[in-house]
Amino acid sequence: MKLLQAIAFTSLSLLCLNTYAENTYIYRQEFKTFKESAEFTEIIDLAIDGVLQNAEALDEKQKEGLASALSALELILVFPETMPRLADFIEFEHQFYTIEESPCIIIKKPAYFDNKIETAFSSSEAIFMYQEFLLNATDEEVEEFIIKKLELLQQAHNEAAATSRE
Repeated sequence: MKLLQAIAFTSLSLLCLNTYAENTYIYRQEFKTFKESAEFTEIIDLAIDGVLQNAEALDEKQKEGLASALSALELILVFPETMPRLADFIEFEHQFYTIEESPCIIIKKPAYFDNKIETAFSSSEAIFMYQEFLLNATDEEVEEFIIKKLELLQQAHNEAAATSRE
């Protein structure tokens, strides 16, 4: 009887632990699933093509360099089609702010990443997140990160609005 109770307790514990792990890393799994899909490469190629079409001032060599840099970033926009659960969370959180909806962009941090690029990303009105962070963080940490970024964007928006009124 005690053996059956021990087996039942162990099974229940493992089931709860497995359920907790699945619920805690939904965004990670969603990201991995999308990154392994055929659409991942297609979307990156479309994004690069879109940027290059708008880069009229660049010559062909510069466009090739830009395409290479963008490809290395493995840029992923979070949409309902790419990462539905994370997109839903971001959309839900946006209702608490007066800023326009900010896109969430997940990038791979390349080896040549420097402070200038980091500054350019942080000054945009988008939420940038590294793939490495998303792959190592719990869902709660990802949500805290997004909320903090939205708060910073709201603060910058409020400061800009106050300055323009003066």
